[in-house]
Amino acid sequence: MYHSRFAASGRSCRARIVGFAVVASFGFASAGHALTIKPTFDSSITSLAAAAQIETAFGQAAAIFQNAFTDPVTVNITVSWGTVHGQTIASGNLGQSWVPWYSGYSYSTIKSYLTRAALTTADKTAISNLPVTSPAGNSFAIPRAEMKSLGLLSATNTAADGYIGFGYTPSTFTFGATSSVASGTYDFIGIAAHEIDEVLGRISTLNSTSPSGATVFDLFRYAAPGVPNFLRSAASYFSIDGGQTNLGSFNVSGGGDRSDWVYPTGTDAQQAYLPSGQRLSVASADLLALDILGWDSGGTNALLAASSSTGSISASAVPEPRSVILLGIGLMALGFVRLVARGRV
Repeated sequence: MYHSRFAASGRSCRARIVGFAVVASFGFASAGHALTIKPTFDSSITSLAAAAQIETAFGQAAAIFQNAFTDPVTVNITVSWGTVHGQTIASGNLGQSWVPWYSGYSYSTIKSYLTRAALTTADKTAISNLPVTSPAGNSFAIPRAEMKSLGLLSATNTAADGYIGFGYTPSTFTFGATSSVASGTYDFIGIAAHEIDEVLGRISTLNSTSPSGATVFDLFRYAAPGVPNFLRSAASYFSIDGGQTNLGSFNVSGGGDRSDWVYPTGTDAQQAYLPSGQRLSVASADLLALDILGWDSGGTNALLAASSSTGSISASAVPEPRSVILLGIGLMALGFVRLVARGRV
């Protein structure tokens, strides 16, 4: 499992497997698109005076991905305030995700799954440029939601595919999609989109200083053309053509997540450091990353159309927090093994 946080100051934490009391459940589906992201808001949110704003804004973040992908899949996310998967969010953390995954897959098996699911030109380019032999050992993990996109788990399975929690008080955030983000507050929709992106599979094992295996997303990290890179602190970038084209440089400094973009990257919600007072965006490269992981897009035009607002980034960045990776029950692994790492969102 992967445990990630987005915060104003970094703090370490450990995840615990604890149940949530389900109070309200809402599905946000866009007409003409099959992907449904179904958040379940527990009483920590439904009891808040700002509950309606929170639920609407989360739905707007979910719609970015629903408008981009056509998979007939329902992704279930439990959403809470002050906790994530039963664990209290430490002081200083704005948001946090906890993503269960299946582990123990061989490289050849991962390639076969991706090949079977390939529909877009980007998919086929990504697969044809993967190395012949595994560049990261022979143990790979697939997040639950991605399992659904690959057809490995029932598309309508009702178990939680991920957990997202938010910290601070609601007044810390700007919830509106059209209004400017107030000075000193944070773009809730952008933060929620960052966490949803991770639930859908945009995660890395390199948040750990001594990772065991890799995620599917890790296969698209390069140091140079034809040179895969799994070194935690060495410069690397996202590429789907064997490293020939740099589609985004990864963060490789500090405790930040290695699946995030290096800071600064415009207003992209997936960069390692995020500003206050700034509207964030989900760029086409972020959606392309999900496309090659198994999610089905309507093609390049659909990905570009789903991108949100653009603009200049604030000079005052907000560091994201440390995180925890846990490798969980897999088809070839028994029980849960905890692996603690430092990372961010």
